Amino acid sequence: MLAIRHDAIRHRPHTMRTSYHGMDIHVDSIQIVDFLVPKLTAEHMGGSKFRFVTHGGGMRYLGLYSAVYKTTREGQFEALLDDIRIQLDVKFEKVDDDVLVTQKKCTAKFEEVLVHLTPTLPSQILDLLRERIQKRFQEKVCPALMKFTEKIANITQSLASIEDITWQSESAGAPCIVRHENAAWRFDTKGVKLSFKRSSPREKRSASGTSVKEIESTQNEMASVSLTEDYINEMLGELVENDKILFHLHRITEIGRALRTKCDEDGGCLGANADLDRVIDGSGHLDSRVTEAPFLEIKAHSAYLHLTLHTVLSYQNRAAHHRIPYLRLGTYMKLRIADLFVDPSDVGGRYKWSARFEIVDLKNVIRLVADQRRAYRFRGNENDSSGRAKATTTTPNPHRSMFHF
Repeated sequence: MLAIRHDAIRHRPHTMRTSYHGMDIHVDSIQIVDFLVPKLTAEHMGGSKFRFVTHGGGMRYLGLYSAVYKTTREGQFEALLDDIRIQLDVKFEKVDDDVLVTQKKCTAKFEEVLVHLTPTLPSQILDLLRERIQKRFQEKVCPALMKFTEKIANITQSLASIEDITWQSESAGAPCIVRHENAAWRFDTKGVKLSFKRSSPREKRSASGTSVKEIESTQNEMASVSLTEDYINEMLGELVENDKILFHLHRITEIGRALRTKCDEDGGCLGANADLDRVIDGSGHLDSRVTEAPFLEIKAHSAYLHLTLHTVLSYQNRAAHHRIPYLRLGTYMKLRIADLFVDPSDVGGRYKWSARFEIVDLKNVIRLVADQRRAYRFRGNENDSSGRAKATTTTPNPHRSMFHF
């Protein structure tokens, strides 16, 4: 990283040009006067895949600008570039006697770009210069990193060998199981941190002989595991590729009660607002399938799960004796993870997790199924000429909308 800092300060950025409503703007004589090196982290993504990520750091540009529109205006240019975010995903493969980079993906940007012109120009011009800086950073940095990665691959064999250790043979020993109690968890800027407390005192061997001697007092020992936000989102992304994963929302007691056609005394069910005389009471299903990759967002020491779902409401018809869809909904849900539970699974050495979510945002775009418009009518609801009804529902109080997956 220090070598990159040295090269960046030694080489001047190229002239930038843009135009706005006939005005031509040129920024030249640009120098990098300050450069704070970002932090670089490397993450093993499994097999021979690696991810290199930078965050933090920044730099400052100084230069001169000229704006030409009938007359020429000249002044000083300054740009503050904060938080250098570079993500490079690569995959190494050994081909014959060489190590090659077979897959590579790169993104590069500044989290914040502040542009100052003295004397100043319209804000639209400042926005154009910000976009030009971001675009040029992506165009310059990523190709250079790609070439650098290929050079690294050429000398990798003299440094280390790449071996896929994800597959284990049947003869491998049993995994080590950490006996724990009351696993604690918290969210930070990197992801989620899980802590395990040892539930039994450690034993130490005597220096002579094979006898085992227990320690006199129990020691409090903790083991911690951190999962980054990117790693969690990569696992969540696999849900889109699996069509068999469904959320059976009707199994939630409150939702199942709301889908009833015969209401209780409080009248809080769908039968009070829709004509459902042709269906069997209690047969309502509300099933959701993931349509876009879910992603986890961590901010302010809280974690939010974003879900984009295709939801179908169906009932069993009395006459047809089979399930008929009545509504199709495009559903967006934003959930806050209120509690996280980590427990040993039945498979040795593995752990399973579950969570309690709070709905903080819920939006539905409702479409009536064409064949069922007559059998299913919302009372007091206005549809357009195509038979489509749109509704947006927002849950104002997240603490009143809790459920378990």
